Amino acid sequence: MPNFFPQPKQLRLHGRARRFDPEAGVRIVADGEGDFARAREVIADEIAKAFPHAVLPPAAGKAKWELRLELGLSRPEPEAYRLTVSGTRIAVTGSTWRGLLCGWATLRQLLDPESGEVPALRDAEIDDWPDIRYRAASRWLVDLEGTGMAYDWGTGPADTFRRYREKIDFAMRHKINFAFFEGFSFELDKYPGYADDLRSLNRYAADRNVALEYGIHGIGIGGRNPEFHDVVHCGFVKGLGDLNRRSYPGGEPYKCMGKDENHPTRYNGSCRSNEALNRLKQQQLVRFVSQVQPRALYIHHEDIGFTTLGTDWLRRCEECRKRWPDDEALSERGALGAVVYGMNVLCEALATVKDPASGYDAARDCKLIFVPPGYGGGEMSDEEWRKVTAMYDMISRLLAPGANIWLCCREMYEGPGNRFLCIDEMAKTIRKYGDHKLFLFSINGADSFTNGGIFTPGAACNGYFRAAECIFNFAGTIFQETQEAYNAECCWNLPPLPEKFVSTPGPFKRPLVFYDTPPEFFRRGGFVRRFADAFYGRAAGKWMVKILELRHGSGRSSLYPLLLTGYMLRKNPYGVFDRTDSLAGIDCKTMHRDWRIVADLTRRALGYAQAMVREQLPAARREELERMVDSFGFGLRIAELHAGIFSARRDRAALRRQLAECRRFVKHCFGSDFLARGDDPESRGSYLDNLERVLDNDDNFPPPKSRRKV
Repeated sequence: MPNFFPQPKQLRLHGRARRFDPEAGVRIVADGEGDFARAREVIADEIAKAFPHAVLPPAAGKAKWELRLELGLSRPEPEAYRLTVSGTRIAVTGSTWRGLLCGWATLRQLLDPESGEVPALRDAEIDDWPDIRYRAASRWLVDLEGTGMAYDWGTGPADTFRRYREKIDFAMRHKINFAFFEGFSFELDKYPGYADDLRSLNRYAADRNVALEYGIHGIGIGGRNPEFHDVVHCGFVKGLGDLNRRSYPGGEPYKCMGKDENHPTRYNGSCRSNEALNRLKQQQLVRFVSQVQPRALYIHHEDIGFTTLGTDWLRRCEECRKRWPDDEALSERGALGAVVYGMNVLCEALATVKDPASGYDAARDCKLIFVPPGYGGGEMSDEEWRKVTAMYDMISRLLAPGANIWLCCREMYEGPGNRFLCIDEMAKTIRKYGDHKLFLFSINGADSFTNGGIFTPGAACNGYFRAAECIFNFAGTIFQETQEAYNAECCWNLPPLPEKFVSTPGPFKRPLVFYDTPPEFFRRGGFVRRFADAFYGRAAGKWMVKILELRHGSGRSSLYPLLLTGYMLRKNPYGVFDRTDSLAGIDCKTMHRDWRIVADLTRRALGYAQAMVREQLPAARREELERMVDSFGFGLRIAELHAGIFSARRDRAALRRQLAECRRFVKHCFGSDFLARGDDPESRGSYLDNLERVLDNDDNFPPPKSRRKV
């Protein structure tokens, strides 16, 4: 039986296998224009990539094989398809052109062109459709959904955009139709021609049924605190507009809503009554969308809870007080009314962007995802649940109508008394007024946020989110193709509610699957093993399985190999040197022990990765695996250096030599031509500078105590 990722819903294979010889000719029969014609071109391009010696004659030409593409499948899902194989005749029928591409993805997996074996086909009837309309199974960013383009390796724009086209191909072939792509940078001038390159990439992705997401802060400077930027490096960065100012450009800044009396958030473009600021936001958004033509915008407002929104609102400016006099957060004449007014300002601007030359219409083609303050998540009391649902009800009622306007909320499971699924109720709530859709952001682990793992089965909880228009499983960054495929599987085919993986500490269930992966995932027939064998080949795949299995401990205290250094170097308790150059007050004994464990895990992972690159691999796999070897190599050096710093017998001279070796390794193995100067997604150089300051601090290296002679 072939391996499918995702598994088709209805599948029947029968008869003997026939050798597929595309060099004998594959005639594509497809009559249509517009999107249908582009789908035909994409499939022809895909055949040529999969089988370089394939002959693709014109529709009237002679060929052994026939691939017929047609529309007319009677199912409501735009990506539904029927694939039939009868002898040398293959047919894909889609409900729309998107279904044709999904049918091709399944046909490609049947043929398995990268297996190294002679491709063969049996007669088949396959009927398939997705459970979730939009499947955000990929997060091609390092720092959360915020910053650090994971495939920008400092080798220049041409290489970077080639890698992203390859990732888009990967997404299409695994029925992933939504990818987090560009974090909260909101820049068009990273280099001359950057906007043109983005627009071209968006078109390439859209033709392959993939929407690339762009993150933007909806206020002048996003995030909550300056110290938040030190922790995760994606807060307190430029957003739409500017500071709150009396006039633009360059007028006097003034305070509006924010954290406390003199906190910088009071100035950060949070004033909704400033119409000059609102016009500036509109102008910037229109310029960005016109030049880039994105298919999804993720607009994050103040990153605060609902209660904090209420206290911040009490510090609003006088003009906001006149316009929204109510001190309550949950009020049309209070904080929520002001926040939604700011959202509508952006909806109005987006609707004006149309490009007759390309046919792009932002109101039709771009999903606008708003992340409001107090977006829920995890466990909450009955009272908190009532407030959250009332908040989303009010937002939807006040927000401009439109099926392409989505509201984001975090993962929530069973409601009070386990009587209902939270997301079922939330989706009903926001559909009442303007046909708004729910975008579900689910933190699952293996995400460089909750832990440093490389794989998690957290998407097994996606059944809780069945009413969402889109599920974003937060893991799925570089080196995580297995994770991306599993996320996609659990969106295309929603798993049953995973009772055996769930704990019930309170009124809201809190699944814990993202801490401990059950061993059956790694065994023969398990998902990780099947995907690794299929994607990398059995010889290399066995080593990837070993890498994904590596861990020490269980639950929240687990330790993993150091691959994405950003996680361990920025998150407590390990990222201490992002905030201090002193060892004072640090439990050095525990840190020394943990870093030694991490070094050992990383050393083993490095060995497995080196074994993988010695195997026969497709070029695209080899390139990323060689990058993994370098990343584990850097992680090992960093782990050993930290273990030495926290050692009771730390040797300053030896540590300086280790630090110098880290710098040499970075210079030798990693590029410097990033799309944005200094935007190294793992921030290696700046962290090494921090470690230099640790080694320069004499207080960290007290002289040995002298022994008195007796």
